[in-house]
Amino acid sequence: MKTIAVICSDGMGDAIILQIISHHLWQAGYLVTTFSDHLADFGIWLSSYQFQKQPEIEDIPEIASRFDAIVLQHDNSLKSRTFQSHHNSVFTFYGSHVPSKHRPLSSFDYVADPTQSMVDNVEKAMHQWFSFQGRDNGLTPPPGLIHRKYRKRVAIHPHSSDPKRNWPLSSFQAIASFLQQEGYEPFFITHDHQPAFPSLENLASVLYESGFFLGNDSGPGHLASSLQIPSLIIGKDFHHLQLWRPGWLPPIVITPPRLATHFKWTRTKWQLFITINKIKTTISKLIRNNR
Repeated sequence: MKTIAVICSDGMGDAIILQIISHHLWQAGYLVTTFSDHLADFGIWLSSYQFQKQPEIEDIPEIASRFDAIVLQHDNSLKSRTFQSHHNSVFTFYGSHVPSKHRPLSSFDYVADPTQSMVDNVEKAMHQWFSFQGRDNGLTPPPGLIHRKYRKRVAIHPHSSDPKRNWPLSSFQAIASFLQQEGYEPFFITHDHQPAFPSLENLASVLYESGFFLGNDSGPGHLASSLQIPSLIIGKDFHHLQLWRPGWLPPIVITPPRLATHFKWTRTKWQLFITINKIKTTISKLIRNNR
């Protein structure tokens, strides 16, 4: 039985997407260890799997020696380059491949199609490497939870890992007030940039029973999509979100008009091109179509 390490990039969204490969390898009988700082925090939702924290650079040679093969999400870091140089069987997933930055491509490599979602691309990479198909990542709701039990509950995530990707907090608060006036129950999953829930296990359970999700381009949007929660995602760049839009249940994605961000100064002011009224109209449509 082969031992395989799956090395994720740092983000929570990256981790639940790469977990597609871990899950299918595990189902096929491989001994899989997934390296992520997030996945173990899902607790009972991912209780059947083996996780370890992201490795330190000095530990990579020893880690690489323990596995027959490695699946690596290349994030242009020293960590990625070190794994590639310490193992002969590294299946490398590139979000993009730049010859001046990356080593020459081989049959072990997959380069993402930027017009397809990351979920689509990971599924295609997995099929290329292992002949597996499917996009299930193994997230399993604990007994007793009811999917979308609280149809009027709207989870809102106004932050992300990069403040430049965030629609204004005051605008999210305006949408929350609008939803309350319409008889819905909005709640914020972060406060002052800190999680409002003690663990990702708890967050997943609350999202699973919520009716809808609204947020920036960020990890919780991928989680909501994986849990089949109708979502509205706000992002700064159409081309970026072609690849990075949530890829399980397709969300509505709102970005500035492409011409509006043609110039450098407008790209830094992208939030001005997405109005509160636009989001009110769009989330009302999302709710109407998914009651």
